[in-house]
Amino acid sequence: ENDYYVPKVHNLNKQPTRFIKELIEPFQRLCLEFYNATGKKIVINDSYRSFERQVQLKNHPKYGGGAATPGTSDHGWGVAFDVNGTNEGGNWGKRDLRRYESEVYKALTALSNTSGFFNPTWAQPGGSNMESWHWENITVRNQVYDQTLPDYAVPDPDEAPEGRTEPMTEPIE
Repeated sequence: ENDYYVPKVHNLNKQPTRFIKELIEPFQRLCLEFYNATGKKIVINDSYRSFERQVQLKNHPKYGGGAATPGTSDHGWGVAFDVNGTNEGGNWGKRDLRRYESEVYKALTALSNTSGFFNPTWAQPGGSNMESWHWENITVRNQVYDQTLPDYAVPDPDEAPEGRTEPMTEPIE
């Protein structure tokens, strides 16, 4: 729990907004840039999820179909958040394309080049699980976790450079 930071961000679910510590500064910059662009604060309805919480979501009759398999969600890595407000101006369904025309979605998209947070391809219009509210920063996740692979972990030889199978103690260049 100490590796996660709870920034002061509006959170509708009254749960702490948490990210890995390396994402604190980029997220705070995103919040400031968003405010400067829109005059509004980012309102979060979900961020870090424990494995147990992801299991609950996956088993939920309402959310289970769209929820990631536990252990695979970027929420579990502490690098994703769900934003509120992509349905402003209407009471649209979760997959309604009008959500992608919201001020929130447009502002976050405009800031994605500088913030590193983006709406992944699978969540974009026409993607396999359209979620206008889901934003993540996998660049930071990859930098952190590629450098901290424990020495008891061994890379998959099919994916490791030159078929490397010995334990890794430093990042692969």
